[in-house]
Amino acid sequence: MLKDMNEKAPFRDYSLGVAEIKTLQLWKGVIGEFIATTFFLFATYATLYGQLYICLAFGFSIIILVQVFANISGGHLNTSVTLGLILSGRCSVIRGALYMISQILGAILGVAIVNGTIPDIQEFEGWGYGLCTHTANRGSTFLLETLFTMLLVVVVLGVTDPERPAGSDCAPIKIGLTVFLAHVILVPLTGSGINPARVTGSAVVAGDFDDLWLYWLGGLAGALLAPIMYFLLAPEVPFTKNGHEDMNSPQRYQAE
Repeated sequence: MLKDMNEKAPFRDYSLGVAEIKTLQLWKGVIGEFIATTFFLFATYATLYGQLYICLAFGFSIIILVQVFANISGGHLNTSVTLGLILSGRCSVIRGALYMISQILGAILGVAIVNGTIPDIQEFEGWGYGLCTHTANRGSTFLLETLFTMLLVVVVLGVTDPERPAGSDCAPIKIGLTVFLAHVILVPLTGSGINPARVTGSAVVAGDFDDLWLYWLGGLAGALLAPIMYFLLAPEVPFTKNGHEDMNSPQRYQAE
């Protein structure tokens, strides 16, 4: 989520991305998203030892994979994050669409590998497809998924803002901690989707599509609301390189 997102300020550069189709960088990014999401789903769905370990697996997986794939694809790993970046002008429409397809295919493969390599995986406590089989009803599930998806995307927009003050680094850690927090709260309630690609991979392998629409709806709603929220909350006061407010500066410091 880092390199390509840091190149543009929010709400300033929207592009269809036709010219990108002929570039090697785009297709490396698409492949990177597929590989990263595959590893993400495999690492997290292979966790068998209870809710806390599942939450830690999700958080640490995001920290590691975002750091590794930042210079390859930007390390999105999440269709809601990609949509939020498109809407905030930090990812072209074509790149975003290809990333989403790669994320969904990678999620399906990652869950399928776990399902095919760990005997009786579905009998373990903690194995879950993230579908509406927990304590929250459908209305609550939609609301919770929307709110926490919005939180995640707002955090991504904030920690990768090219106009943030100097010293605001460690983006993968901040994003990973947000994912960890969301899972601590949501796993017992909704199964914690906050990523339509992940839930789609689960649903395809499980052959259960009954509530898939609900997680997509919540994920898309959160991604739509997040850029608006960040735009309203983003500081209007310019920053200098040392991070202090500078009322005389014509623009904020641009992170290198």
